[in-house]
Amino acid sequence: MLDIRLQIGDCTNFAFLGEAGSGKSEVALNFAAALHALVEREVHFFDMDMTKPLFRSRDVEETLRAQGIHVHYQQQFMDAPTVVGGVRPLLRDAQVFTVLDVGGV
Repeated sequence: MLDIRLQIGDCTNFAFLGEAGSGKSEVALNFAAALHALVEREVHFFDMDMTKPLFRSRDVEETLRAQGIHVHYQQQFMDAPTVVGGVRPLLRDAQVFTVLDVGGV
């Protein structure tokens, strides 16, 4: 298995995009956990599902927080699309990692 640090280089922002059921949330969750375990930096995870998702990363918020990962999402009314606030400053902060799980694209 390749060392994730060699693969990411100087990158600090990672976006996972895809259609419902493509597995992007599972990959994004595992990637965030691997980042946090291997690199001593804060990891901020943004659940940005924009449409009716089959699975929301926020459904495992407790597990992510227990791993030390900061979880960001916007509460929804029914399945109305929402946008998460606060992502821009973290995307510009080279001292933290941001992982975006963007559904409904």
